[in-house]
Amino acid sequence: MTFDEFELGSNAPRVDHVQMIPPDEPHELQAQAKITWKGNPNVVFKVEGPRIYGGLSPVKLVVTDLVIVCTVKVTLSHLMKEIPLVGGVQITMTDDPSIQYGIRAKAAPGMGEMNLDSIPGLKKGLTSFLMKMLRNSLVFPQAIKKVIAKDHTPQTVRAIEDALEVSPVGKLHVTVRGAKGLKNTEFMGTSDPYASVGLGTRRTPPEDKKCQKTHTIMNTLRRVLSHTGPHTTPSAW
Repeated sequence: MTFDEFELGSNAPRVDHVQMIPPDEPHELQAQAKITWKGNPNVVFKVEGPRIYGGLSPVKLVVTDLVIVCTVKVTLSHLMKEIPLVGGVQITMTDDPSIQYGIRAKAAPGMGEMNLDSIPGLKKGLTSFLMKMLRNSLVFPQAIKKVIAKDHTPQTVRAIEDALEVSPVGKLHVTVRGAKGLKNTEFMGTSDPYASVGLGTRRTPPEDKKCQKTHTIMNTLRRVLSHTGPHTTPSAW
């Protein structure tokens, strides 16, 4: 699955609610806003594979009625007494956004209409793709960072760039003590449980590669999981 066309359209987002929040650092202002964007995009995915029309021709999928709802934090950083007053701006989403959309198939010339349900995992795959794209660019700790006072001294510009960086504020130490009420997911025998711990949003669990795992307890649903090794975290956020 690849992008064939990508245009976000002309509709502007709507700001539903704005509130000031305590700043993380001195000499800055922070505001948080709920944003709703009902877009008119032209986003087309090209999907191809051995199961689609016998692998002879790719199918183009058009994303329609795209709606994104998110909470955005805007930081006006390195406030100054002289023009332009604001040294830089940082914009980030505080959590994974809510995404709703429709899908319409554009079959290749000469091909009949296609039932989208015949493509296994299509909706889940598209949602995961869009969410990953936003998470890797906009969801905290990722952010859009823009230096406004570019004409000031190199020392000032460097200080602004440092202020716009998202840096760790501490470390989280986790010890897994145990587990109970585990369900058996094996057809024969019992499961081999382990615990996976990672930092992520409430709505979407973090990716496995960003998690830390305990050792596996083989063939049991009763024994207590324990992990007394080094306390490590996938990230220090």
